[in-house]
Order: sequence, then structure tokens, then C-alpha cells
Amino acid sequence: MASDRIPQLDVLRAVAVLLVIATHMDRPSAAVAWPLRLLLEPWQRGGWTGVDLFFVLSGFLISGLLFAEYRRHGSLRVGRFLIRRGFKIYPPFYVFLAVTMVAYLSFSHVSGRLLRDFAVEAVYLQSYVPAIWEHTWSLAVEEHFYVLLPLLLLGLMRRRPGVPDPFRPLLVIVPVAGAVALGARIATLLLGPIAQWRNFTPTHLRLDELLWGVLLGYLYHFHRERTEAFAKAHGHRLLVLAVVLIAPSFVLLPLSPYNLTVGRSLLALGCGWLVVWGVLHAGATLSGRVGRALARVGFYSYSIYLWHLMVSRWGLLPLRRGAVLADLPATAAYLVNITLYVAGALVVGIAMAKVVETRSLALRDRLFPSRAPAVPLAG
Repeated sequence: MASDRIPQLDVLRAVAVLLVIATHMDRPSAAVAWPLRLLLEPWQRGGWTGVDLFFVLSGFLISGLLFAEYRRHGSLRVGRFLIRRGFKIYPPFYVFLAVTMVAYLSFSHVSGRLLRDFAVEAVYLQSYVPAIWEHTWSLAVEEHFYVLLPLLLLGLMRRRPGVPDPFRPLLVIVPVAGAVALGARIATLLLGPIAQWRNFTPTHLRLDELLWGVLLGYLYHFHRERTEAFAKAHGHRLLVLAVVLIAPSFVLLPLSPYNLTVGRSLLALGCGWLVVWGVLHAGATLSGRVGRALARVGFYSYSIYLWHLMVSRWGLLPLRRGAVLADLPATAAYLVNITLYVAGALVVGIAMAKVVETRSLALRDRLFPSRAPAVPLAG
């Protein structure tokens, strides 16, 4: 059975989900020691870049499944692909949504607005319409991508039937799509007030990040030798370039004009170079205890991502309302609070992954085995 995972990239998945966890930490009060506030501020400000890293990773990995299937069979079975994606995405998400519904029904009265918000979540429109949770918009973007990518690849196959590489037009399509997305982001910024649901989350303003991952996946699967040679020759330069392109997002606010326009494009490029570096150079990272621990977190990153905000919003509520931390100094109380939040997010996420996600995947692989071969890695 082929795997749809690249173990080296689980480390990057872990980095991505830990960044997202960081951005949803409670902000420290002025009473917290200033060195701690200074240390945490960039991570809380730039943690949202974890979502961008997820998008580029997803584009690389999901397109890789389809490219590998085409190279083995000369065809794509899109229905099977979507069913397999459904087994991965839907059971954990709808269990999460059901728990959310139970909690709201227990503590809130049912209103038309509440039912509307749940409907928005359930049909993956939350990248355009505010709904229950502030982090599930990225799942809507991913869901739209799962539908659009196979249609794009099928269209390319039909234009160039029977050739070993019908996807070469991606070399033009992806840069053009990136330019169009950048133009749309600039136009959106200029034509109206800045708002998260106008400028930050809409799918059409985010697809270029996923497509950049698709282009890297294409180069890796269809031009592997040249791609690997280039990446190995410039591996450390690529890592430095990635850090330089990503760094401004840890300094500027997420809704700053830079981050909403050209910064998003450069961030996608930086995340892409990081993915390339991870594929070819992360093997040594996995050999140590920290690397193995991060890879384990990355393996369960989807469920951790789903549940982390519920842990923050509701799981720590008794701690915040009670007097448990009242007798501690402000800095110590804050450290206890964020430690419990991070640990709780990881524990709850991994537990729910084992209860729901891994069982769903086992059933999927039994009923609908992958047609894509396992992807050999360099190094």
C-alpha cells in the first residue's frame, strides 16, 4: 500500500501547527515580565504563517499523489481521489463540529444566526463567510483546492492526450495564477476597508500558495534529477532565502498592506523553498529525539489543528474563571496558562486523531487502496 505521507515533511507539519498554536495564545498582560513578552510577541504575531506553510505543503503533497498515480497508470481516477480525501478530512471535522454543536446547545440558546453559522461550517464556505470558528476557514480553502486541482490536471491531460508529461503548461499557469492572485489582493486592498474576511481568508486570494506547492510537486515528480541537483547545490542558500522571505511576517501585523499583498506572494515562495529543503535535507533532523518528536506531532497535525482553539477557548475556561492562578505572580501564572494550553492542544489533538482520524484512514485504505506508488525520497 502506498503512503500519502513524506516522513521528512512531518517535521514541517509540526512547525506549521505549532506556529498556529502560538498565534492563538493569550496575549500577556503588562504585568508579565517584559523579556517574556518580547520573546513571545514575534511568534504570536507571525504564527499565522503556519497556515501558509500548510497550504504550500498541501499543494506539494496532494498534487504529488495525482502525479504519482498518472506516472504509474497513465490516468487519474478523480472520484477515488476525492473519496480518499473525504475519509481523511470529513470524519475528524464533522466530529469536531458535532462536539461544537453540543457545547453551544448546552450553554447558548439556539438562534437563526447560530444555525446559519453551523451551516456555513458544514458546507465549507467559511473562507468567505464568518462562521463558528476563526481557524476553520483554511479547511474551506483546502476543500476548494481538492476539487479544483483534479479538474485542472484533467483539463491538461485532455489537451495533450497520451504524452508522458501533459502537465508541462503548469510552468506557465502557476506564475500567471500567482500574478493574478497578487493583482486581486492589491485590488481588494484598494477597493474597500481592510477586513479579515475580505482580504485574508478568501479562497481566490489564497490559491496561488497551494499552486506554488503544485508546481514544486510537478518539478519533483517529472524533473526529479534536475530539481534534486539544483536543490542540493543550493540547499543552504535556499534555506537562507526562505528565512529572509518569511521573516517580515513575524514583524508586521497580519493585516498590514504588505502581508495582504506582495508579502503573501513572497511568503509562499519562502515556504516553498522550505519544503524543498525539507524534502532533501531533513533526514538528519529526524534522527534525533527532537526531530522524532516533531515528526510525531506533524503526523497528527490535522487533528491538533482542529482541536487546539477549542482547548484554548473552552478547555482552560475553568482555570481562567477560578482562583487557581490568582496567588501566583503574573509571569508564573501566564507561563502555567500557556503551558497547559500547548500541552492540552497536543494531547487532545493526538487523542482525537487516534479515536477518529486513524480509524477512518484505516477503513479508507481497506476499502479504497491508493493507486499512487510510494514516493522515493532523495537522501
